[in-house]
Amino acid sequence: MPKLLVSLVAALLSTAAAQTPTPAAVLQLAQQNLDKAPWQARLVGEVILQGDNRHVDITIRAVPGRNPTLRFDIRQPVTFQDNLTVLDGQQVVDYHAIANQVVIQPRSKATLNALTDAGTAWRISGAPRQEGQADCTLELLVSKTNPRPLSLNFRDADGKVIDTLNVVDFKRASFTPKTLLSFPGDAVVIRK
Repeated sequence: MPKLLVSLVAALLSTAAAQTPTPAAVLQLAQQNLDKAPWQARLVGEVILQGDNRHVDITIRAVPGRNPTLRFDIRQPVTFQDNLTVLDGQQVVDYHAIANQVVIQPRSKATLNALTDAGTAWRISGAPRQEGQADCTLELLVSKTNPRPLSLNFRDADGKVIDTLNVVDFKRASFTPKTLLSFPGDAVVIRK
């Protein structure tokens, strides 16, 4: 009987291990879910900016498809209010409200390096490729049942959470890449 129990446990463990996806597989599931239709959500939480704890409220709008486009409208903190960023496959477009400028530059990338099971979600962690930011990591929580981002955690070099942003008010919506790239008509455009 003990041999049967050991064999059963070993079989269950190997099956569970075989079903644990990779970070890329979890991101692909989330991407497939988000690619079904345009959507919008809000990132809400607290971050440390210039040594102070600040409330953040950012609306995200996304258009999936051949030319996927994301738009981030900043509501809070007040110092960045009305700024927005639009990302597509090739570029990052930032609108700085105070200067009334649109800055266009190539899209940057990040490295993903770990996936852990967080119960009802997958936790994916990675570090920015930009110099000077190697002392922090980003954790993205992706829902298992409805694969989509749930929250972002920023951790310092010691692994302590320094900032958390939660994804709230997720819903399907109707946008086009052209509507997401709308800025004030008198904004100065700067290409880098």
